[in-house]
Amino acid sequence: MVRRSDKKDTRSGLILSIMTLFFLGALCIHAQPLRESDSPPVKITEGWQYRWGDSPVDEEGVPVWTYQELDSPEWKPTTATIRLPGHEGRKILWLRALLPEEKWEAPAVLIPRVFTRCHVYLDRSLVYSSGDFKPDYATRYSSFIPVRFSLPGDFQGKSLFIRIYTDLPEWHGLEGPVLVGTSESLLLQTIHRGLIYLILGGFFIFIGLFSLTTLFERGAHKTYAALGFGLFTTFIGLAFIAAHPATALLVQASKFWFYSLFLSFLIFPIGLILFVDQVIGTGYKSIIRRLWQIHVVIAVVAIVLEVLKIMPVPRWNFFLQYLWIVDMLIVVATSIQASIKGSFEARIFTAGVAFFSVFAVHDILRGSEFALMHWGTFGFILLLGYLLLHQFSENRIRLQIYSKELEEKTREARGGQSPIRRVQPNLRAESGRAHKRSSRETSPVGSVQQDGFPGKPRSRCSA
Repeated sequence: MVRRSDKKDTRSGLILSIMTLFFLGALCIHAQPLRESDSPPVKITEGWQYRWGDSPVDEEGVPVWTYQELDSPEWKPTTATIRLPGHEGRKILWLRALLPEEKWEAPAVLIPRVFTRCHVYLDRSLVYSSGDFKPDYATRYSSFIPVRFSLPGDFQGKSLFIRIYTDLPEWHGLEGPVLVGTSESLLLQTIHRGLIYLILGGFFIFIGLFSLTTLFERGAHKTYAALGFGLFTTFIGLAFIAAHPATALLVQASKFWFYSLFLSFLIFPIGLILFVDQVIGTGYKSIIRRLWQIHVVIAVVAIVLEVLKIMPVPRWNFFLQYLWIVDMLIVVATSIQASIKGSFEARIFTAGVAFFSVFAVHDILRGSEFALMHWGTFGFILLLGYLLLHQFSENRIRLQIYSKELEEKTREARGGQSPIRRVQPNLRAESGRAHKRSSRETSPVGSVQQDGFPGKPRSRCSA
């Protein structure tokens, strides 16, 4: 008969084997280039200019800025296409750039993400529109669908004008580079570049749900660390999938991806801080516990305000970014302090944070073109998973030791005098003394039997 502990060890070994195979497979997939027969798309990274405000239109409804005032100083050069200076409450932004000179059989343009709606002009001709420019609470989902449209064959050297509308001051412009190529090559390259995020995201969701479902079988008093790990990995994986344009190209469900991304931002900090609280926390009064409780309150308030259409979820993003910085400073400081005191779990967690930080700093210095932060997240989650398995292994050992001690005490009690018989004389003596005090208070005459138990009080006549 296979012991339960052997089954658990086998399960843990199987999980580690799957994770290793996944890691190697993801590396191979990510490193594989596109087919040589595909026409490589071209990125428009230089020559961008922007201008705040809206253009007047002529009698034909064509914006004047697309063919007049092209040399106006109001057009300012920029290397970025998102969160540009000079917003000051204005809701319409213009961007323009020259298209490349390359030729394709069926040319097209792909804009990974626009915040939030746009009209695109090729010189004076409107070539794409994502809707009317008016405040509408529901149209903010449209930014989660990549903009893709065809170009005429003679587009080379012409100006591409993008008129953008947003009622969210924190979000305006284009996220990601504008690509020009064939429609097929644009789709393949976007999916290929996002494939590693889709694979990692799916894997994180798998192990997160595995933690939430399987580890809960170990008992309610042991599941808080598993709950934190499960929430963190599940919603980090969901954020990986929802944030990449390849997802929206494959499944065009903008409302679902919108809520998936921003709910992930609200919930995964709760899971991580809860995990730290259970593994290396310092008790119910610790600041770590207050942190995840604060995040729970923020998540509830944000969801309620979103449902009531009072405040959209994206407006919480900047506040949450600063709160995450405070969270990590406190968590890391607590972890380092516990590491100095000799906590094995704290040392592993600190090593995981350091591992992730190396990749994060690399991305900050090199930019998204050479992004490696997803691999830092992968290594960090692996270490958290190891800590979770280590904690359950330690709990199992403690339970076995406690069970043996209890068994030995029971054996000793059965081998010697019964515990009840050993305490019985003391109880009888105490009862006798209590009764004697009571009889003196209620009756002038009383009697006590020699064995220590109270007798019946004598009447005055019999005395």
